[in-house]
Amino acid sequence: MKIFAIFAFVLLAQSARSEDRVVGGSDVTSTSFAPWQVSLQKSGSHFCGGSIISSTKIMCAAHCVQSPASSTTVVAGTVEYKNPGQALTAISWLAHPQYSSRTIDYDYSIITVSGFSLNSAVQAIEVANKEYAAGTQALMTGWGKTSGGIFG
Repeated sequence: MKIFAIFAFVLLAQSARSEDRVVGGSDVTSTSFAPWQVSLQKSGSHFCGGSIISSTKIMCAAHCVQSPASSTTVVAGTVEYKNPGQALTAISWLAHPQYSSRTIDYDYSIITVSGFSLNSAVQAIEVANKEYAAGTQALMTGWGKTSGGIFG
């Protein structure tokens, strides 16, 4: 499975309605397209994606975090999550305090790692410094589902 990019319209809503989910996409062949993208893995198997926001912080969906944190390996610098890239063990994670596994509202968390070596293949994503209106076009990346489902 390769990382893929999804062009979507941002709905900017906190609800978990299935019609607000992003599904589909295109394969990416170079880390230069999304050097912030990481694979979250357990025992060598991919289970979620995330974004590097600093050399030591990863943002991902709260439904992806697993206990203990040390059971999660964060892999960066590759478009095929089975290739090694840089791999670090998660130190800790913190979900949004209002995250609800029942409704999937506030479905985001921060994972802490010891620190990636930032380079052309591993970079922090630029974080928006303003709010965008509903319907604003955005680029999304990740290893996701190509059909609908609870998280698709």
